[in-house]
Amino acid sequence: MGGVIRLPPGEQAGDQVTTPRAEKLREDLLARLYQPDERWGWEFAPPHGAVPSPEADRPPMYADPPSPYVAGLEHERADALGQIWKPITGGIFVLGALGTVGFSLIAGLFCLLVAAGLFAWWYLPYRSADTRLKAVLDDYSQQVVRARDDYQRAYDDWQRRVAEHEEAEQDRIAAGLDFYPLDASTSTRVDVFGGTAAGWTSLLATGGASLLAAGSGVLLVDLSESAVGAGLVLVANGVGVPTEVRELPASLDALGLLAGLDPLDAADLLADAFDTDRRGGGDPTLRAIDVSILRAVTRSISPPLTFPRLAAALRIANSQSGSAGHQSAALDQGEFTPYEVQALRRAMSELGQRDRVADQASFLGTELETLAGRDAAGQLAPVDGPASWWGTGSLRVLATTSRGPGGARRKILTDRVLVQTLLHHLRGRRRDGSPDVLAVAGADHLGGETLRALVRQAELARVRLVLLFEHLGDDAERLIGTGGSATVFMRLGNSREATLAADHIGKGHRFVLAQLTEQVGRNFSEGVGNTYGEQDGTAQTTGKSGGTFPVSGGRRKGKGTGESSGWTESTTTSHSSAWSNTVTVSAGTSHTAGSTLQREKDYTVEPTVLQSLAPTAFILVGTGEGEVRVRPGDCNPGLVLLPRVSARPREITAGQAAPGPSYVNSGTLQSPTPPRGYPVAYGQPSYPPPPGPPPPGYPTGPHQPPPPGWPGQR
Repeated sequence: MGGVIRLPPGEQAGDQVTTPRAEKLREDLLARLYQPDERWGWEFAPPHGAVPSPEADRPPMYADPPSPYVAGLEHERADALGQIWKPITGGIFVLGALGTVGFSLIAGLFCLLVAAGLFAWWYLPYRSADTRLKAVLDDYSQQVVRARDDYQRAYDDWQRRVAEHEEAEQDRIAAGLDFYPLDASTSTRVDVFGGTAAGWTSLLATGGASLLAAGSGVLLVDLSESAVGAGLVLVANGVGVPTEVRELPASLDALGLLAGLDPLDAADLLADAFDTDRRGGGDPTLRAIDVSILRAVTRSISPPLTFPRLAAALRIANSQSGSAGHQSAALDQGEFTPYEVQALRRAMSELGQRDRVADQASFLGTELETLAGRDAAGQLAPVDGPASWWGTGSLRVLATTSRGPGGARRKILTDRVLVQTLLHHLRGRRRDGSPDVLAVAGADHLGGETLRALVRQAELARVRLVLLFEHLGDDAERLIGTGGSATVFMRLGNSREATLAADHIGKGHRFVLAQLTEQVGRNFSEGVGNTYGEQDGTAQTTGKSGGTFPVSGGRRKGKGTGESSGWTESTTTSHSSAWSNTVTVSAGTSHTAGSTLQREKDYTVEPTVLQSLAPTAFILVGTGEGEVRVRPGDCNPGLVLLPRVSARPREITAGQAAPGPSYVNSGTLQSPTPPRGYPVAYGQPSYPPPPGPPPPGYPTGPHQPPPPGWPGQR
């Protein structure tokens, strides 16, 4: 959809406009994000569609009352009416009465009485039957009227109940919510695999804001060089949370990673950091040599232990146990006292002049010079090592970058030293139960052994650990689902990584269409039949009769007898013939269609769905069972400004299906890449955060519709 934006008079395109409405929206966004209930995103679970009323397809049916049995009455009336001979006879008697009344009055009256009786005999039964029949039919008509009135009332009540049900369903849908927060509060660790810089920025801003609101101290170690904590820093600055942002290795010595460490601990820490490249097949004795050299150096010089001073000490150690030039330069620059130089010479002489010791000392010196950068030959930076790596309800961001002297190698070394320092502080942390969180973004290159140690020490120290991996590599794959962790899968463009993620999400049984069948048949038959038959028959009967009987003489007195006889004879002859001609024709058509469903086991989330997730969309695999284990969601912080967003997670009960994760791939949600570099930390007077509207990519209105292609939008 296109549109034209009209600027007020006097304003030009490109001018930054800060309005009270924009400021209000910014405050509303920060207030809704900064809530103590943990959430890493929201799942789209709108209310299910309107359920039809159970009576919608069962309207009341009308049926006339059963008809009365009037056949008897109709027969009685018809029978009475059919006795027409009675009125006809009566009419004859009337005519007779008219003819005889002149001769005999009594005979005429008698004929009239007979005629009246005949007429009454005919009319009264007919009238009685007809009256009763009409009474029965009138009563039935009244029953029909009452039945129709009852049906109309029942139909009106049915319509009212259906309308009330539909209205209640519409009210339920209108009052329902579309988005529910997703949390992983029951998991001690959250592993994030895949995703883009925009997705990580949104995820950390959404999840980190809720953790800060709950009083957790959040330490974000950003190794991704994508400023993925910028959104979280903006939120923390906006709500007034104390925030510290340091970009390494520029402020490496100012951070004081080695400050306060015992010399032996510092040597072991650096040896572990430099040994990362050799793990998994390197010479294990080299680390022992590194530890010996570093212990000799750290015990020979006085605090503070900084990378420039360690690099300078190794230069003296590498110059044939301390040549005069290096010793004089170190003394002139004030790096070491004569006693420290003498202690370095003595410690290196005790290690001997073996080639492997010299090679490793040269290697360590080079690595430390790379770490120190330009500070190795310049003025030492002040050390202000923090008293605690986590503050109560505060945010601390340590971001490493390859920009500047040393390039990528210096960044890699900084990452390793920083992680080893974290491990040291985790080992020495007291289990006070404070809800602190450690998030490491870009942990792909730390190595399997370092990752396992980080997971183990964070678990022992009761520190919540959040690991973000750009790829699902071998080391990261071994961490999936271990230790009761929750797993978040974001966009994984690589097909192998997407398949591994789909395997971990799991497979489920479903019924799929396996076969379609359709059969069409026709048949035709015709038959002809002829029959013929004849029959002849003859029948003959013969009979005789006779006898005597008395005969009276009439007036004369006397009696006599008579005699009679007779005979009969008959003959019957019959002939019959029959024939028939039959033609039979039949035609038929048959059509049979069928489908077969097959139960199969397939991915709950297809790999192609994981490959095409929107930047802020994800699949959360928790530690629960059933429908709550796999939940699709979106971590765009702007979702909190949309209407119909719940403040509490969705409760899934038995028999209620969770939305399938297939809708996650219904479109592509575009989010802008976060700005390069971190915003200025809250509370630093030299760089106060400039006021203004929320950063690009966040919604600017509480009623803004979802972006095109939003999950679940048609």
